[in-house]
Amino acid sequence: MDWNAFDPDPLRTVVERQAAIRRSFERDALARRYRRPLRLAAGTALARLGLRLAGQPAIRAALGEAR
Repeated sequence: MDWNAFDPDPLRTVVERQAAIRRSFERDALARRYRRPLRLAAGTALARLGLRLAGQPAIRAALGEAR
């Protein structure tokens, strides 16, 4: 079955499809490049927040009761 028979401008759809594939590859490359530093930064921020919260008297008391 010729799917292009239903499309008034098959060449445009091919070009659009190629552009979408190129954009997805570029997006994946950027994600790979920045994924690790972002994950490390997020982990560090969460650890700092956890340490800050653990230092609060109410949290320390709750943790003490849980132990």
